[in-house]
Amino acid sequence: MTRPVPLASLRTEVHRFSGVVDRFGSCPTKHDQAQTVCLRNLRQADNGQPLEPNHWWFQLREVWTQAGIRVGDTVLFTAKVQQATKGRHDPHQHHLGNPRRQVVGFASTPRSVVVLRRRQGYRHDLVTLEKALAQRDTHLSEALQEKEQLSLHYASLLEQKLGLEQELQQGQATCGQLEQQLADSQEQRLLQRRQLGRRLVVTAALTFSVGGLGGAGLMAALQRSGPASPQQAAMVAEPPAR
Repeated sequence: MTRPVPLASLRTEVHRFSGVVDRFGSCPTKHDQAQTVCLRNLRQADNGQPLEPNHWWFQLREVWTQAGIRVGDTVLFTAKVQQATKGRHDPHQHHLGNPRRQVVGFASTPRSVVVLRRRQGYRHDLVTLEKALAQRDTHLSEALQEKEQLSLHYASLLEQKLGLEQELQQGQATCGQLEQQLADSQEQRLLQRRQLGRRLVVTAALTFSVGGLGGAGLMAALQRSGPASPQQAAMVAEPPAR
């Protein structure tokens, strides 16, 4: 098993190192909170030798954010090994067992940072997102096509509706004309019935006044004026008994 290389043995030297982004955090300063990032599995990039300590907290400076680091990424960074301060600055935190102390570590800001390999899970998530995006585009295209078909169908239904409304208006107009014709016909029939009733009354009166001969004469007069109804004929043919 390869023994770890003490970081103190590389003091004042500049080397390339590799590590895995473990997590992000923060630490208190005199005025505010400083954002930090922890790298684990630290190794010398040239020979792959592991380091002691095997992890280190860096301040999250611009060089890290520009590289776009994420948890689980394997990164390559160039830094100087030098005297550094480690631990918490708050004097009330001594009971936590991590007071501020001088150690040999990395400079607060690496000279360069490059992502060597993305975490496999992120690649899987990216592929999943790409598939989901493709499915969404397909569904969107299908929805747009369906919308266009529905628009055409709606236009056709609207045209049919206008045609049916015109037919309804024409049918209502025709019904109105038929109702008027029916009313005129009923009024004409009623007038004819009234005229026939008056004629029957006159016939009956004359029959009683002049007797059978008078009824025969009246019958002849009715024939000259027009065809007699069965009721008129019966009244004239059968004079009342005396």
